Amino acid sequence: MTLLNTVLSQPSFKKSRLPSLYSDFATLKVSNKDGYDANIDAWIQALNKSLLEETFLSIKEEAESSTSTNAFASCLCITTSKALSDILTSSQWGKPLALASVEHEAVAKRAWIPKDLFMAQEESIYAPPSRLTNVTLGAAFRWGVSKFWTPSTPTKLSGAAFVVVANIELVADKLMKQYQADMQSSYSGHITTRSLFARWCTDLSPYRLSGADIEVLLKYLARDQGTVVQSEGETLKFLPAGVPLDDVSISQTDEAVAQLKATLALLDDQIKSLSQRCTDLEIEAKEAISKSQKTLALSKLRTRKQLETTTRQRADQRAQVEAVLVKIDEAATNMGLLNAMEQGSFALDRLLKSMGGMERVDAIMDQVSDSMAQVDEVQQAMTIGQDDTEVEDAYEQMLAEASASMKQVTIDEPMDLPSVPTAPVKQPETQELRQLEHA
Repeated sequence: MTLLNTVLSQPSFKKSRLPSLYSDFATLKVSNKDGYDANIDAWIQALNKSLLEETFLSIKEEAESSTSTNAFASCLCITTSKALSDILTSSQWGKPLALASVEHEAVAKRAWIPKDLFMAQEESIYAPPSRLTNVTLGAAFRWGVSKFWTPSTPTKLSGAAFVVVANIELVADKLMKQYQADMQSSYSGHITTRSLFARWCTDLSPYRLSGADIEVLLKYLARDQGTVVQSEGETLKFLPAGVPLDDVSISQTDEAVAQLKATLALLDDQIKSLSQRCTDLEIEAKEAISKSQKTLALSKLRTRKQLETTTRQRADQRAQVEAVLVKIDEAATNMGLLNAMEQGSFALDRLLKSMGGMERVDAIMDQVSDSMAQVDEVQQAMTIGQDDTEVEDAYEQMLAEASASMKQVTIDEPMDLPSVPTAPVKQPETQELRQLEHA
């Protein structure tokens, strides 16, 4: 799948709109501003998304075989060269005639930022500039823009490289979530080097990031997101969530940890390479034996034995480096605990001083006891003078009346009772049948 097909597959590139999108629609800016803006947005979104597509790898090869060798070597930056226009040329619709206008408007909207300006700018791209910085940065931005085109209607692509803001926002958010999930919570887990981070991005990232992409990404993470601190050398320190960037710097201990982790990665590579070489030598020795080449087989086996010894040495060295990192993490944890206890001690001391010492506590408790005693005295005084004798007499009288009414039983009319029968009572038929059966 080519870049042209990727662009044409975008929802905004409907077949009915293609004649307009491929035309020189710059003239619509005056006669049909809404149509002009819609076409601009469609091209910007299509190009931005295409940079992130895996199919761009084949596009890169196409570009390298044409006039430009690096137009599509990045998924965070786009180079507006003639190669871009050539690859987007359709057999049915021809060349996209308004790409220069797309470039111009993308920069004007800050959807694309000139790469040189992006890397040189110290203030965040999201920071609302003050009056002074607005003038300074505005002048710098206008100077950077003026290097690539004039204020008049552009007719030619500048050939410059631009950072795609939407892409770097998306990639940075996804990569940082994944990297923080993989990152250990220990002290050394937050420290790495540029080369190790670049390797992680290459091996585990869902996006293909070039070396230029890594530098742009780190600049964005440090300046605009505040999630990483960079040294002038190789050391990177990723910040835990909620830690302000201004409160963190790279210390000598951080530099040492970064160097140890780089050494650990180097030893891992050596061990992997040596192990693979030992496997290959064993296969070669078996092939020599199968061909009755004893001398060659013995040579392969000797070499393998030497490499196995070297591999064990590298493994021991790796274990030593890892042990040092573990001890550094333990020391950092103990230091953090000690600092927390020290701060806790200061807090307790301040609280005790604010309480006024034990003398003030005793005085307050005595005052509380006196107040409670006074409340009891008031309660007792309020209950004096109340006599419940009359209430008790009334209760006894009502109880006696109730007992008397229960004992008195009167029958106003005689009750008619049935007379005693003189003849035997007739038994049910079932009982008679039973008596006959037993007779």
